[in-house]
Amino acid sequence: MAKTIEDIIVNAGRQHKTISFNYSQKQQGNQKEKVSEIEPYGFRSKGGTTYFYGYDVVNSKITSFELEAMSEVKATMNGFRPRWQVEF
Repeated sequence: MAKTIEDIIVNAGRQHKTISFNYSQKQQGNQKEKVSEIEPYGFRSKGGTTYFYGYDVVNSKITSFELEAMSEVKATMNGFRPRWQVEF
């Protein structure tokens, strides 16, 4: 059975592994951007849209991503020490 994006994120978070993925940004004409390394922390829903929240290791900031705009999500081998509670 194929794992969903949510499954990959949850499993990585529980194992304290960062993730990488491609992200389609609507404001840039659906241009794909490679997101290099994010510490996964949780999900939130707002207005019927589910967002993934994580810490961007490269840019040193907490950030959110629309789940449906994410693709090619992969857990990395890079571990992290949680800055906040991992909600999974």
